[in-house]
Amino acid sequence: MRYLSSRTCVIRPNLVLRSWVSFKRLASGQAMIMGDLVLTDDEINPVISALQQGGVEQTALHNHLVSGSPTTMNLHIGAQGPEVELARAIRCALEITKTPLGRRLPATS
Repeated sequence: MRYLSSRTCVIRPNLVLRSWVSFKRLASGQAMIMGDLVLTDDEINPVISALQQGGVEQTALHNHLVSGSPTTMNLHIGAQGPEVELARAIRCALEITKTPLGRRLPATS
């Protein structure tokens, strides 16, 4: 973190601007998901609509950076259902955003 003045500081994007979704397989053969999507103001409504169409619920919407520029909001999500259907719903929602989707990260256990 680098301070520019007494009222401004530069925060590296990877510190607070990360979206994530965690999947937990359930004994029922379904999955439970929880996550946090970082969105710009213009992405919020289209993403919520896409998630709702795919059965993913929104549990909170708020910002983690007050007075940040650009303004970003954190959309907390959760759902339970068929793993592949939930993954598709999230992917469809993320395709609406400016989230870079080309790089795949290794799965962790």
